[in-house]
Amino acid sequence: MSSSVMEQQHKKSLIAIHIAVLLFGISGPLGAVVALPATDIVFSRSLIGAATLLGMLLFTRQPIAPQSKLDWAFFAITGSLLAAHWVTFFMSIQMAGVAVGLTTVSTFTIWVALLEPALSRRFPKLSDIAIAAVVILGVILVAPEFNWQNDTTRGAVWGIFSAILFAFLSLSNRQLVKRYSGLVVAFHQQFIAGLCLLATVSLYTTRPSNSDLVSLLILGSLCTAVPHALFIASLTHINTRTASLITCLEPVYGIILAAILISQFPDLRTLIGCAVILSVACYASIKPAN
Repeated sequence: MSSSVMEQQHKKSLIAIHIAVLLFGISGPLGAVVALPATDIVFSRSLIGAATLLGMLLFTRQPIAPQSKLDWAFFAITGSLLAAHWVTFFMSIQMAGVAVGLTTVSTFTIWVALLEPALSRRFPKLSDIAIAAVVILGVILVAPEFNWQNDTTRGAVWGIFSAILFAFLSLSNRQLVKRYSGLVVAFHQQFIAGLCLLATVSLYTTRPSNSDLVSLLILGSLCTAVPHALFIASLTHINTRTASLITCLEPVYGIILAAILISQFPDLRTLIGCAVILSVACYASIKPAN
């Protein structure tokens, strides 16, 4: 393959991954305007996303079924983790706003750096512990007071908890993607996430508005299945370090879109806290592993 063709593919992949992260970023503003509980939003997003992914898998004729009973169990566990991650993410968005929710959830790379050695019975590196301490400083800046009754404080805590859940999910997915494509993993996890919330949703008794239905449809397809497919496809020509750095732009895109689409503007203290958290999240995603 000639260098010009490779360069062209690299550029196309860069565009694709930026579009994917931009679409992921839209989920924040959409979650803020949907007048439904977080469980209802995740239930709808999961099943709509799973249906879209199933269509992609059938179109590309990829094998879908898990290969063993152990993998069935693994998909069930990771799907449950995804459900909990998304519910706490939308709780954070609804309580604290798009800026705080997206930024605190973006710290998952830092928790991966702390959890990975802990799960291997190794002590985390001092640099990773220092990074986590800086993140806590950023959370202190975005939270106006240490009062659980304050919505922003609760939202920031739920965002951090959501990030930790996603860190566990990311570490688990490293094992699954060795045997299955990213689309297969995403399909099973999103389908199971929807099933996990069957008993909690209020959609059986409360009919969402037409605008909420449109938002849920966009959230499940355009902001979930489509960017996931674009992100996976772009990794063929983009290295992991570049992909991780671009992923750090999701809160930036989300904050800008929230200002444009729903007129939600964070104050200066929140912006400073977000900048601190995003800076260390970007550093954690690109720093050498050893």
